[in-house]
Amino acid sequence: MDNSNLRKSVNNITEKEAQISAMERDSHSEETDANSASSLKMPVIALIGRPNVGKSSLFNRLTGKKLAIVDDTPGLTRDRQEFKVVFGEIAYILVDTPGLDDKKNNPLAEEMNAQTAKAAEAADIIFLVVDGPFGICEKDKQYAKWIRKFDKKVVLIINKAENFSRIEDRIGEFAKLGFKDRIAVSASHNFGMAEIYRYLKDNLEETKIIEKDNIDLRIAIVGRPNVGKSTIINKLINEDRLLVGDQAGLTRDSISIDFKYKNKNIKLFDTAGIRKKKNIHNKVEQFSVDESMEAINFANICALILDATSPLEKQDLTIAEKIIEEGRGLILVFNKIDLISDIELYKKDIDEVLPKLIPDVRNIAVVYSSALERKNLNQIISESIRIAQGWQLEISTRKLNNWLIEAQSQLQVPLNSQNKRPRLKFISQVKSKPPYFIIFGNYPNDIPISYQRYLANSLRQEFKIDSCPVRIHFRKSDNPYSS
Repeated sequence: MDNSNLRKSVNNITEKEAQISAMERDSHSEETDANSASSLKMPVIALIGRPNVGKSSLFNRLTGKKLAIVDDTPGLTRDRQEFKVVFGEIAYILVDTPGLDDKKNNPLAEEMNAQTAKAAEAADIIFLVVDGPFGICEKDKQYAKWIRKFDKKVVLIINKAENFSRIEDRIGEFAKLGFKDRIAVSASHNFGMAEIYRYLKDNLEETKIIEKDNIDLRIAIVGRPNVGKSTIINKLINEDRLLVGDQAGLTRDSISIDFKYKNKNIKLFDTAGIRKKKNIHNKVEQFSVDESMEAINFANICALILDATSPLEKQDLTIAEKIIEEGRGLILVFNKIDLISDIELYKKDIDEVLPKLIPDVRNIAVVYSSALERKNLNQIISESIRIAQGWQLEISTRKLNNWLIEAQSQLQVPLNSQNKRPRLKFISQVKSKPPYFIIFGNYPNDIPISYQRYLANSLRQEFKIDSCPVRIHFRKSDNPYSS
């Protein structure tokens, strides 16, 4: 539910309803589902092929989600992307890969091929995707030979088959590649998906899985281009999982990666660099930026990566504002501090300017890191775990109302224009993630902004809610005699 809809909802909540709801919530004890998610290792299917044959379109079609950027531009996919698919009574992990590229002396192409090779090595089944209307080309033959060395089960997926007149004959043409299992599909027209399902049903064990999300925390790694987002993730998971380099804009898709930190299951989202709108000149980059913004919505906590040599630029603050607006926890990560000569003076300057530049969230968590030197990277995760506790906190109504009484005794509400002092009578928590509260009183419209900030800061301090938004809405009390 977005913020506007939430505001409409709370406007319809009466004080009595809030009290009843609060009592129900406070007395609720969460039951444990005896049928927890299966720990079964799911089979892996990798989509492999030359650039622009439709692998990402097929990935989106089979996952049922628009996870990969799709366009006519060759070579859009640069990192491999994984997604758990539950398809009828079968379940598997589907992997989208960069298009195989035979360019010589091209470091980026070599890195992309290495990503594809890792996917092939880990796969149980390889879907070799080819362009049906184009027919067999020399590269297809080369890649078919390359795939055989992995000694995996291979299915030839003949894509873009929507205009095949005699489909059996056209499928037969691709027999020259030497794979007996061949399926004609059209990812863009949703043709041939039933045939893929039948193949998987015949070749994978049927697995009844109760889908239950076992992820404890989702962290989006966001920021401007070339600040070190992908490098930080690679160092965190201790694997060259994502393409890195000095070239800005290497990351295009938002890639989710699962890893375990101590006893927590963490999902990291690597995102494309977010530039100013006026500097975006092509639709591919716009798609990438849109995906980065969407990753903020998926996340619980956002780690905003800043270049320590040029921190807190206008675009950094714009991204921070977006994170706060979406109600996500916020961590500022000043990366590349190995390039800072006087780090103590640097930290002092940051401490002075932060409250002025980002006044809406107090006590913002700050991490000073160096991905190159592996310095303080785990602190990003530990701080995220700490902040998430406050972000998803549910506070008992008794504790909230005790706090409200104490807060008013410490500092009274200022007199209104009629020389009357508004009285705040009752508080209820509407939701968490982030914490959202309704305070009922006799003159809700007469609470000055300064006092609203006082209450928010006092509430943060009392219940240890740091580095995330706290939202308070004021409502007229139901009691007609309360004034």
